[in-house]
Amino acid sequence: MFLVNDVLEYSGPNQNQIRILWISSAGENTVTFEINNPKAMPELVKTNILIEELNEGTVKLVTDPVLKITDPSLISEKARKKRDENWSLICDIVRNVPAVFSKSKRHSLIQTAAQKHSMSHVAFYRLLRRYWARGQTVNALLPDYKNSGGKGKIREANPSVKRGRPVQLGSLVGVNVDESIKKLFRIAISRMFVVKFWRKVGWTAPGKRASGKWLCPTTRDFPIISTFITLKRLEAL
Repeated sequence: MFLVNDVLEYSGPNQNQIRILWISSAGENTVTFEINNPKAMPELVKTNILIEELNEGTVKLVTDPVLKITDPSLISEKARKKRDENWSLICDIVRNVPAVFSKSKRHSLIQTAAQKHSMSHVAFYRLLRRYWARGQTVNALLPDYKNSGGKGKIREANPSVKRGRPVQLGSLVGVNVDESIKKLFRIAISRMFVVKFWRKVGWTAPGKRASGKWLCPTTRDFPIISTFITLKRLEAL
């Protein structure tokens, strides 16, 4: 009726999805894993219960929403190396089936691996959850570089927590950058730095009027990182 790695979806507002990780040789027991639960752990259930829920319409078989077949030629060397490192950490654990699905035995396996690799238990649980959620394949351990950095998104800081490097000198605590401080930065760049840079290199500022007053340059004229580097070199001359 079921196969390992089948994904079942429960009806209802939550629509929880579970993956079948293991089925006993006699077929009476099944281990499942809740895919979208960041704190999920393998659960042992009776196979006949899942069959009853399937017949009643409480649960249905769905297309795997996570498992992807990755073309080996499209995997970068950096990603491949990280994947192999991750696999070397958990391979001895996940090969111990069905022991790894038992809470007490899993803890013992992780304890051994943590001591061997000098890593925390949390790191192993994170890798195991990714491995189980994404189809129990080596490529499930590929890094999610595309999700790193929050491209195009502004991260909101907790007002009560100071972000960034702790103050090393002085007694000032420092503050998080908010919209008012960003505005000051933009004004400083527009009115001070760009003018100083243009004067330094001998350019004619496009925003200068005959009256001698300087206008804020357009956004496209704002300095980029190479501009700062160039100015630094000029100052060193």
